[in-house]
Amino acid sequence: MASRASVPEDFVAGLEGVVAFTSDIAEPDKDGGSLRYRGVDIEDLVTRGVTFGDVWALLVDGKFGQGLPPAEPFPLPIHTGDVRVDVQAGLAMLAPIWGFEPL
Repeated sequence: MASRASVPEDFVAGLEGVVAFTSDIAEPDKDGGSLRYRGVDIEDLVTRGVTFGDVWALLVDGKFGQGLPPAEPFPLPIHTGDVRVDVQAGLAMLAPIWGFEPL
């Protein structure tokens, strides 16, 4: 065991004053009472019923916005009843259109 004489004088136990991370997105309150995402208090996001898409836009784009437009409908004639088979067959049909090639 180390003796008290080997402990530096400026030693502080615990994590007080230690910066865990830096971020432009999350901004904790100095007193630990609130959290803001890009300047918007998280309590406001919860109480106003902000949608997932709006929060995503705030986190990724830095502002509330429309986000991506809805994808254009692309009906696929696949209905086996097994979603795994449908997805596999659908991807095989869409791969050439999207420019995917075999590995």
